[in-house]
Amino acid sequence: MRFSLHRGCPLAFALLAGLAAASVGLGLLASTASAAPVYTSPQTLSPAGLLNAYGPQVAIDGSDRATITWYRSDGTNSRIQAVRLAADGTPGPVQTLSDAGQSALFPEVAIDGSDRPTITSYRSDGTNNRIQSVRAEITNPETTITSGPFGPTKNASPSFAFTDEAAGTTFECSLDSEPFSPCSSPKSYSKLPEGRHSFEVRASDSDGTDPTPAERGFTVDTKLEGSATAKSTQKQQGKKIKVKVRVKAGEKLTAKATGKIKVGRKSYKLKPQIKSLGSGQSKGLKLKPKKSKDAKRIIKDLKQGKAAKAKLTLKLTDRAGNGKSKQLPVKLRR
Repeated sequence: MRFSLHRGCPLAFALLAGLAAASVGLGLLASTASAAPVYTSPQTLSPAGLLNAYGPQVAIDGSDRATITWYRSDGTNSRIQAVRLAADGTPGPVQTLSDAGQSALFPEVAIDGSDRPTITSYRSDGTNNRIQSVRAEITNPETTITSGPFGPTKNASPSFAFTDEAAGTTFECSLDSEPFSPCSSPKSYSKLPEGRHSFEVRASDSDGTDPTPAERGFTVDTKLEGSATAKSTQKQQGKKIKVKVRVKAGEKLTAKATGKIKVGRKSYKLKPQIKSLGSGQSKGLKLKPKKSKDAKRIIKDLKQGKAAKAKLTLKLTDRAGNGKSKQLPVKLRR
């Protein structure tokens, strides 16, 4: 909670003094006797180091938080101070609301429908008394998720870290729209089922609760859905060497094919091929020798009846990071 000063509004001191006197003069109506309330132990709100404090005033907002204001001397002049207590009675920092230079006296506090306290007082400008007011600008906490999965993940036991800049902040977490419950950073989960999930976290402090919780959507995916095949014998025609592979994807994935061709003791590397596939797609990859002169040599060897064998390695990777590798042997012939 931060107060901002609204200056001006010169009014006669007599008016404010008369209102104060009238409020003091009001008596409490008699009520039916009831059990005596139980009070907490006293806590000192005005800080040490200055002189006497006077005239405390209190107002309660819609969230059961009390704003208390008073005036006290700084050794030369009287200053207006205020503090807000959380619903459990924990006090926040004491703030001095009036400037140094001339005395400010008799603060009054009221709270509007948005739980913002406004404190008025009168203060001398050296010649006359002037009315001043301050209003607290309430800033809701802003929650930020600093780490954790986003989108597809192969981690079924994720952990999320989060923060808020304000001191004294507490947090509540929710997974998959379950009710919010107290939590601390990092928040971990274990053995989540496959599929989509959402994580939410919101911060709370003496000013309230974050109305827009931070959120992360993620999908637990621990299994790759895809396959790769190749005909065990492939006929080579013309002047080119092509080794073909067929990849089928059950989800978005990337396929990378590498390999080599052996003819007798000679080995020829194939140029790697990479393709991206969408869910349900099927694509072919054609691997060729990295050097054109190698293709000529392999064709020559095949024409002479020599045996040529390709050894292929297919690696499939999905967006969650799941991987699958497969070895595919292929015989080449003319």
